[in-house]
Order: sequence, then C-alpha cells, then structure tokens
Amino acid sequence: YEYFREGANWNRVSKNIQHFKDNLDVRIVCAITVSNMQSARMPEIYNDLREFCNPGLYNTGAVLFPDMLNPIHIPQPLKIQYLKECENFIDNLPQHEKNICRKLFDFPMTMFRNNDGNKEQWDKFCRFTDRLDQIHKKNIFDYFPEWEPYWTTK
Repeated sequence: YEYFREGANWNRVSKNIQHFKDNLDVRIVCAITVSNMQSARMPEIYNDLREFCNPGLYNTGAVLFPDMLNPIHIPQPLKIQYLKECENFIDNLPQHEKNICRKLFDFPMTMFRNNDGNKEQWDKFCRFTDRLDQIHKKNIFDYFPEWEPYWTTK
C-alpha cells in the first residue's frame, strides 16, 4: 500500500477503517483496482479485504490503461508463479468463500493464463517505475523482490 500511495500508511488506514466499523453504523464496501502490481499480491489483498468487509462486498476494476500496467505483460514465469499462488489460496479457503474469491481474482488469473504479453510494455513499465523510484526514493524490489531477475533496466 505504501508503495502505491505516496505518503500513505497502511496501519493508519486499517485502524481508521476498523474505527468506522466499530463506532459508526456503516457498511464498508471494498474496491480494488487491479494492475500488474496488485495482481502479484491477490491473496494478501483478499485477506485484507476479509478483515474489513463482509464476503461479497468487494468490487474490482481492471487497470487497462496505460497498457504497461496490465498484468498480461508480466513475464511468463512470474505469471505461472502467481497463478499457482492464487489457485492454492482459493483451494484452501472455506467452501462458502471460494466463489467470492474467484470473482475477485478473475481478471488477474485470466491475464496470468494468457501468453500474449508484450515485452515492450513490460520494459516500459520497468523504465517508468525506475523513474518513479528515483523521484520518491523507493525501490520496487523492496516490495516485489521476485521481479528483480526479470527487470529489463538493471
């Protein structure tokens, strides 16, 4: 979360959400916009959503623009790894949550199964991310260490 949202703090956000749930008459509906970065962490995201929302109160949207953010462009070995992680995660859920999770994971899992990724788009993403890391004084590999062997700008 801190990587995607400059200046944000996940612990503070989760504490605030919990405060709303405990002290206000509100229904929390969680939404996630799935890009290549979020798609790489779907099980963790699902666990976070479970903490705040009732199962089924999740909305998802896919990041398709700019194209470099589409998970279809993640290198194939990583897509295979992430697909297995998602499938294993779903297999270990209680039965009543499996379809809810499949719905949330549908977009990234479809992209992981697709071999039509574009290496130029991945390279563009790597160059863009390197520049943002310079500006924000961050390092993508602190958050996605498994990407380093596939990074095109090293």
